[in-house]
Amino acid sequence: MKFTHWTGREPWLPTSAVALLCGVTAQTVLAWAKAGKLHPRKTPGGHYRFNPAEVDALLNETTAEPDVKVAV
Repeated sequence: MKFTHWTGREPWLPTSAVALLCGVTAQTVLAWAKAGKLHPRKTPGGHYRFNPAEVDALLNETTAEPDVKVAV
């Protein structure tokens, strides 16, 4: 899955939206943030918001085809 239509004007995504886009749980998204794979903003209410372009980059990184060598 590749997202290429972010214009930079879209609102940042809540944790649940990132989880849905990535096919993981919200806990996994927060673990990625804690590990430094994503860099969310925190709202005044204490909720996290994620940059769509950064989520796109992470998805493209994790869904890239692996460099596999087959022995024949």
